[in-house]
Amino acid sequence: MIINPCVRSALAELNLAALDAAVTRVRTRGVGAGESGPQTRFEAGDAVVVLGEPNGLAAAEIRLLQGTK
Repeated sequence: MIINPCVRSALAELNLAALDAAVTRVRTRGVGAGESGPQTRFEAGDAVVVLGEPNGLAAAEIRLLQGTK
């Protein structure tokens, strides 16, 4: 099984603001999308809502899927 490198990472660690993108909601285990904050930690299977311009969203997607910081 492949586990995303972002699992167990805090949102602040990913520094998406540097990419001009921001996670606005995180949905964990199918439970409603809750507000996210810098200390929000990702779990396997989370769904995220990301806000930003097209280039920032593309870069954020790569960072979220590959776990690069």
